[in-house]
Amino acid sequence: MKHLNSIDIVRSLSMLYILIFHCGNYTEEINFQPWGDFFKNGALGTFMFISGYLLGRKYTIFHGIDAVKSFFINRAIRILPLFFLSLLIYLFMGYLSVKTVLLSMTGFSVIIPPQPPTLWFVSMIILFYYLFPIMSGQRISSVFMIAGCIILVVMAAQGGGLDVDRRFYYYFPCFIVGIIAARYLPNQFSNYKFGILGAIAFSLISTGYLWLDLFGNEPANSVFRMLIALSGTMSFISLSYYLTNSSHISFWASRIAYSSMAAYLFHRQIFSVIRQYVYWPEDGTGRVLFLLFVCIPIILLIGYIIQTVYDYFLKKLVVRE
Repeated sequence: MKHLNSIDIVRSLSMLYILIFHCGNYTEEINFQPWGDFFKNGALGTFMFISGYLLGRKYTIFHGIDAVKSFFINRAIRILPLFFLSLLIYLFMGYLSVKTVLLSMTGFSVIIPPQPPTLWFVSMIILFYYLFPIMSGQRISSVFMIAGCIILVVMAAQGGGLDVDRRFYYYFPCFIVGIIAARYLPNQFSNYKFGILGAIAFSLISTGYLWLDLFGNEPANSVFRMLIALSGTMSFISLSYYLTNSSHISFWASRIAYSSMAAYLFHRQIFSVIRQYVYWPEDGTGRVLFLLFVCIPIILLIGYIIQTVYDYFLKKLVVRE
């Protein structure tokens, strides 16, 4: 990518789309089916790609158990406290059981349902973190071989009765491609050919999915959704590369990207609070405008504040230690 600010831009684009997509749950005026759902696969695939990409750049190889332990401690500090707080709010709202909270915190809700609404994505990232050390620093061919073996093991476990979240198959390849992409120079993964190829592939695969009517065919559905997520990721990344030339876009993208994790973790809860206790227009254009121009900015602002406060206390803790 063209410098790391392109990562901020692609992360902010994906986050904004996810928020807009979820607005469709609150008004009949926005109908995202089926193409909007495909773009959602691309946006979530992009987040998985970025996670694998950044990990691949930061951790090239693990030397001994101490390095692995340090990796997991760093990841846990970065994600688990805010994730737990978000799950706890869901628990108090009656959306989750204590069992689901505990399984989600460890990432095992991916294989032991039910998954938490919306927050399943974080549980899946945690599961991917478990798998990352065995691929870090490996040759590209070895990474593909290890990833293939992991998928085969998961498929065998599912065939043996394990209820694996099917979205594992959609997004694990995006995570793997991110790890591989980290081995190359940044600008080799963001050019117009890359974007055009991704857009064409996304259009053809999505059209083929609809034409073949694969919604009820789970094996084919998983394969096509995985390809849609990968090609959509290519398009999001390529678009972000060209937006880096605008200083205004880069400025706002960095703020949105910074708030993206907290915004994702708490956006459903914020929507619910606004809906029940603040104000909620009648369904129609008014509600659409309220969701887009009031609710989403509030969510991003609160996400930014939450992340800032958390980082402040984290720095205080580190300095104190």
